[in-house]
Amino acid sequence: MMGRTHFAFGLALIGAGADFGAYDLTPGLVAAAAFGSLLPDIDHPGSVIGRSLFFVSWPLATVVRHRGPIHSFAAAGGFALLLLAGIVAVCGGWPPPGTGGILAAMVLGYLSHLFLDAWNPAGVPLLYPRRKRFRFPWNVKPECVLESLFSFALSGIALIALTLPLVRGFHP
Repeated sequence: MMGRTHFAFGLALIGAGADFGAYDLTPGLVAAAAFGSLLPDIDHPGSVIGRSLFFVSWPLATVVRHRGPIHSFAAAGGFALLLLAGIVAVCGGWPPPGTGGILAAMVLGYLSHLFLDAWNPAGVPLLYPRRKRFRFPWNVKPECVLESLFSFALSGIALIALTLPLVRGFHP
């Protein structure tokens, strides 16, 4: 899947959670989910996040291949622990209230990326270091018409999911 599809899906999920009343939608949660939804492609220098964080992406791409270990549950857990350690270091102790929501939104975005990449014919190694690659029986090739339609639909869903909590919370 392309970056725009991952981005739209991450936003749709975070918006849907707010629509169902799981949490209040904040700009921080939206940004965290968006960042998390793009992060697994840090192992590809040509990706949206790889071009932005080239100083991480280029060296990483020499060590691991795209849709390799970074596209696994172990990497998602490692990313969450690394993020938590960073938050603790910046805050000088245990994170303040509300920080857990940001962490959860980033991990949700990360996992949404893995889910979508399982639709790719190559699949993803969810249980890395086990070599088995997980894929759905129906594949969507990157940049094909089907993915473009899927991305367009997800963008519409994301727009609705992100605006509903704002509309519902507005009381003139």
